[in-house]
Amino acid sequence: MSCTYDCGGLLSSFDQCGRDKDLVVAGGPVVMCIVRYDDGVVTPKHHLRLTRKLDHSVAQLAWNHTLHDDIIGMASPSGKLFELKVATDGQVTSRAFVDPEHLQGPASGLNKRQISRVRFHPVESLIFSSSHDGQIRGFDLRQESGLVTRLPFHKPADN
Repeated sequence: MSCTYDCGGLLSSFDQCGRDKDLVVAGGPVVMCIVRYDDGVVTPKHHLRLTRKLDHSVAQLAWNHTLHDDIIGMASPSGKLFELKVATDGQVTSRAFVDPEHLQGPASGLNKRQISRVRFHPVESLIFSSSHDGQIRGFDLRQESGLVTRLPFHKPADN
């Protein structure tokens, strides 16, 4: 069995979620859509047009599979990481994760290069990103402010 749904634009990432694993989020430079898959039929749930700015384009998507079905992690091509909360009516609110070390100067985004992967921790309220600059960054989702503190990573001791 196969099925098709035209999201209306180039897609660069997708992820599956829903407690019943029946929802898919897909996105690209100008579009992000959430569709439901049920018995071989794909139906649109939410369809969003994004601005053409790099900060609001989709490079990577990850759905929070464990704690909150309404939270999606989104990385932009410019290296910024966002938490998207999708309400049942399709309204989306976003929060950008900002690394305090990069608040000064033009590199105010998270990563200096494009984010290659976004993932949520399977148990804790944490989100992680990896990027082409060789960095892994982790953030605590429990902080309510727009400025989210980066989690500390420790290098192993040399033997």
